Amino acid sequence: MVFDSDFSETDTADDNAEFLDAPILLNKKVRSMTKAEIVKLYNDGERDFSNILAPNSDFSGLNLSGIILRRAKLINSSFKNCNIAGADFSFSEVQDVNFENANLANANFSDATAFNSNFRNAKITGAKFIRAKLSDSIFEGCDKLGADFLNALIVPAFSGRKMTAADIIKEYNQSARDFSGV
Repeated sequence: MVFDSDFSETDTADDNAEFLDAPILLNKKVRSMTKAEIVKLYNDGERDFSNILAPNSDFSGLNLSGIILRRAKLINSSFKNCNIAGADFSFSEVQDVNFENANLANANFSDATAFNSNFRNAKITGAKFIRAKLSDSIFEGCDKLGADFLNALIVPAFSGRKMTAADIIKEYNQSARDFSGV
């Protein structure tokens, strides 16, 4: 099915439902960017990086406060010890991203999806996770004062999960310590 905004009378309800349930990134033009490109443009004053694909990017320790990553797709990336206060991650897809010790104060993750991401010891004061889908993500030790998780879907990291010894060792090496529910 071709995704477009004009539904003809011949479209079925199932076709329309497929369009409405399609991943956000299929409905928008996505541009792939490297860390170097993002940092250069940010340092030049650009703040809006909506609709980007930025896999395997390490932003650790950088100041990217106020960055706009709406509808972005971030995979296997790191914002460890990063200042991203006031960042906008709304409607983004975040997978295997490390936000450990990051300053996410007043960040917006509304309607975002975060899978297997680490928010351990992050400062999320005043952050918005409204209607966010947070699956297998860790929030241990976070400063959550004023954080808003209204209607967020939160699935515990290891609840009911079947793990091999290799999976447990991998998670342990990535700082996971609580394997209750495995």
